[in-house]
Amino acid sequence: MSLLQSVRARAESASKFIRTYGQHLPHAFRAVFQVTCDVIVVRGATRATGEDATIVYAGRRRNFPFLMQHVFKRHDIVDRCATTLLRYRHHMDRFAADSDAVFVDVGWPYLRSLRRSGEFLEIPDWIGMAVDLAPSWDEVVARFRHTARNNDLRLIRRNDYKCSPTRSQAAIASFYDEMYLPFIRSRHDADAVTEPRRNVLRRAASGWLLRVQANGETIVAGVVYPDDGVLYFLWMGVAPAHLAAVPEGAISALYYFGIRHAFDEGMAAVDFTGTRAFLDDGPYRFKRKWGALVEDTFSPSAVQLRPSGNGAGAMRFCAGLPVLVREGAHLDARFVSTAEIVDQSTFGTLEKRYSCPGIDSITVVHVADDDRVDVYPNEQGRCRFRHVRCRQEQFARRYVQSYEGLPRGA
Repeated sequence: MSLLQSVRARAESASKFIRTYGQHLPHAFRAVFQVTCDVIVVRGATRATGEDATIVYAGRRRNFPFLMQHVFKRHDIVDRCATTLLRYRHHMDRFAADSDAVFVDVGWPYLRSLRRSGEFLEIPDWIGMAVDLAPSWDEVVARFRHTARNNDLRLIRRNDYKCSPTRSQAAIASFYDEMYLPFIRSRHDADAVTEPRRNVLRRAASGWLLRVQANGETIVAGVVYPDDGVLYFLWMGVAPAHLAAVPEGAISALYYFGIRHAFDEGMAAVDFTGTRAFLDDGPYRFKRKWGALVEDTFSPSAVQLRPSGNGAGAMRFCAGLPVLVREGAHLDARFVSTAEIVDQSTFGTLEKRYSCPGIDSITVVHVADDDRVDVYPNEQGRCRFRHVRCRQEQFARRYVQSYEGLPRGA
């Protein structure tokens, strides 16, 4: 095709597009350029240290309730500004000077410009966690972490929990009304987002409602759904009598019996579905101990994070918030250490406490007298350890930097 023919073909294609969709273009442009966005200044006592911190949140409030709950023990909104996606950075930068860190939650595809800027860490808003099932049940149990084997399984035996799978429509409807809805609302209050009743009933009818019982009483229950050799954990609920205090080991029993049910049904894996990419988050720690692996395939969106400068407050805030970050196609567990010394034992502790299969590297940013990055494999070879030494004035840049592909001693 000649150049003239190519230009003519493109012009005809553009003309056809305008004739077909032209009347919708003004609405489309308004939808793109007038999407509302809030910039909010929050101050409170952090969960990690109890010290006061100030953050700036800019976004569409999709992850705002979670961030507030995860970051702070208590907090107050001290300033806010309603704006649009075209103007939020002006207001965000204005507030950031007096803060410790900035979170941006504009969602996909609007986060692309932030990716290109290199100013932010990109934290997946959701990650996937799943358990690959071994050929024998003993091998499945052997892959549980020692906390699950030594503590959770002991509690399940001590309380004599049993599991009763059912597809009874009456039982499923009762679960939705009496266990699922009260449980979700008790945990999330006004921020609760509940699944429509018809969806839960339909999925449970094609899967199972697993009821964990003690002395004939149902304590907790959950809906699991099979698809292409994988059993998905979808929704759980707690009996009304136990909402205030769930009996010890009951939720562990639901996970244990769910994994056992998948094995007995000949499934290849159990998928725990969406989990937050914050390494101190309770659900992440809980799912991890059942031998789960991590994968970044659940959501294209992300929460962006950057420290506000190189001060001690920004450094302490980041040290109290270990996160999983995207580095190309890989996941990196990013930490800040305020200790005087970071050595091999530091990485061993972090791996034992946080690492999962699927995490490619563990990076520790450490303020020191020199500026150097050491990259080396751990003894088991599961992931790389990266020790980032930097001077105080370089902290913010080094913290958000991507270290993917750096050679040893870079």
